[in-house]
Amino acid sequence: MPYRRKKDSPGEWFHVCNRAVARRTMFEGAHDFAAFADALGATVADGLVEVSAFCCLHTHFHLLVRSVGGELDRAMQRAQLGFVRAFNRARRRDGPLLRGRFRARHVDSLAYRRLVVAYIDANPVTAGLVQRPWDYPAGSADAYVNGGGPAWLDRSWVEAEVRAAFAVERFEPSHYVQLFHTGFTRQQAQFVARQFRSGDRLVDVDRLLAGRSGAFAAWVEGRTRNANGTVGGGPVLPAEAVLRAAPSEPTLRTPCRALLLRFAAGATFAQIGAHL
Repeated sequence: MPYRRKKDSPGEWFHVCNRAVARRTMFEGAHDFAAFADALGATVADGLVEVSAFCCLHTHFHLLVRSVGGELDRAMQRAQLGFVRAFNRARRRDGPLLRGRFRARHVDSLAYRRLVVAYIDANPVTAGLVQRPWDYPAGSADAYVNGGGPAWLDRSWVEAEVRAAFAVERFEPSHYVQLFHTGFTRQQAQFVARQFRSGDRLVDVDRLLAGRSGAFAAWVEGRTRNANGTVGGGPVLPAEAVLRAAPSEPTLRTPCRALLLRFAAGATFAQIGAHL
């Protein structure tokens, strides 16, 4: 979905992407990635964004960023303008390089944020450039698994997630691979891509899966207004996430999962029966 200023508030997370105009190449070599890294690093140094994951392919880039002060538009404008100027200056060219301002998807769920990291990491594998995400030098998976990486990469959230998941005090690269990539499926990758393209708003997945009755009741009430029983908007989270849900009230687990499978994962009644 096109980024909208009104949705940018301090501390919010976004999946950001942009492509070169007319399907041309924007990263023709390591020097172009270095120029992009310098331009993006300047916006980080100015305190506009924090970058937790990134991947630069030949024709486009993906970022997972936190908008520190609610100025994502300003941050991306500065980073992209700095890169385009360096790209054009090195080739004595002028004119646009990028397709537009940029596209951004609000990441309003912890579960979805984790999927976005895996999705961004997996891009060079999907493109057939490498066999493993951490073998690609222009992506954050390489930094997390092999060490190094740009100084502006904010590792705090990712490493905290890994340590918490394995109940350890020290970050281990192998744990990163297990948390973000073991079990990451093609269906989940398609889900992230679909959400990015469509702009459909995610339900508050974390609150729903935590079994907080108020949020769940409000969401179900809104969904049940569809009297004809259709599922509006398409799936908003994978069935795997629903099946891992554990509401705090044991007696609600099966009915909550059934409703989420139907309305959030878009499962048919037969599929729900097979799952439960």
